[in-house]
Amino acid sequence: MNKEIEQMQAARLDWEPTPECAFLFRSLFRNKQVQLRLNDFPDEPLCTVIVGGVETDLEDFPKTWTLPKHRESGAIQNPDISVAG
Repeated sequence: MNKEIEQMQAARLDWEPTPECAFLFRSLFRNKQVQLRLNDFPDEPLCTVIVGGVETDLEDFPKTWTLPKHRESGAIQNPDISVAG
């Protein structure tokens, strides 16, 4: 894993939904737009961070990151993931 992804994992990031997909989110890290895709866990890694078109799979969701309420079901039900309201 590269240093930028490690620094992102330690930073507070508030993810917002994208219009493209219910499982794709975006945020800013150091004035650069980054994307987060939630995958079909446990068959796939939990999520994938996309920076400059390069994808990095993550097995754990950083505690410093927050997701908004899910568009369809009301809220994400994982107690390890913070949900902004």
